[in-house]
Amino acid sequence: MIFNLNAIIDLKIKVKIFFIFLLNLFSSILEVISIGSIPILLLYILSPDKIADKIPNENLKSLLSNFLDSNSKDENIFFILIGIVILFLFKNLYFFLIGVYQSYFQRKFITTYTTKLFNTYLSEKYEFFLNNNPAQIIKNIESCQIIYKVIYIVLNLFREISIVIGLIVVVMFQDLYISAIIISLSLF
Repeated sequence: MIFNLNAIIDLKIKVKIFFIFLLNLFSSILEVISIGSIPILLLYILSPDKIADKIPNENLKSLLSNFLDSNSKDENIFFILIGIVILFLFKNLYFFLIGVYQSYFQRKFITTYTTKLFNTYLSEKYEFFLNNNPAQIIKNIESCQIIYKVIYIVLNLFREISIVIGLIVVVMFQDLYISAIIISLSLF
């Protein structure tokens, strides 16, 4: 089915599909970052002195330590919360804009291929319509929506898989033992 789609879809539409794939990949990265920001807040609330120890880069570690030491714990929690709220607002705005673009692309895709198929049928001779079932012709024209839905499902599948992989990678950096348990439990 996917190979048949490759033959039907022209290069311009393929480029737009790839662009949507890249947008979805970036949205999965944003999703992982936003989910990963909540444990940072919890870690700071529970043990503020350990948050700087988790950073492997020495320059970033000293910069964060200086920033955290210059403010009180309540101010730091406020700044972290503001950062998380801004991150979630940006992520949701980005998701909204992706949704708008995907809806626009869906409308253009369905309109383009429905029109092409309809024009193909209009250019046929009268005998073609006598020999073919009109219900089948209408069904073929409406099948352009199914083609887009297959593309949409595949793109969302890649996004969800990349989110899961990103979360597993984040957990692996935190604790390899816990990530091995999570991966083994998810396989069964």
